[in-house]
Amino acid sequence: MTERARTIVYMDEARERRAAAEAPPRKAKPRAKGERTRLSPEDVEIVLTLNKLKSELSALHNRYDQTTDPLLIDSLIYETKAVNMKYMFYLGLCKEKGIVSGG
Repeated sequence: MTERARTIVYMDEARERRAAAEAPPRKAKPRAKGERTRLSPEDVEIVLTLNKLKSELSALHNRYDQTTDPLLIDSLIYETKAVNMKYMFYLGLCKEKGIVSGG
């Protein structure tokens, strides 16, 4: 597991504001600076998948740099595009849910 995958995940301020706007007004206890908030298991799974896809993209780029056969290069290009689309999907989910990966 890479150092980046081990980083602790924090919630974004936008997620807190969105939740506060949807909830009825009440006096909330302000969070201390640097206080961590637990993520749901679904959010953790999204972040882990995002980190896995990032590692996979890196490995594909390394294989691309070392490949000389034109057919394999074409195959790696299509595979990289497919993994990149998955990565963008999960990145969009993270932004939508307000999940931020520290590091």
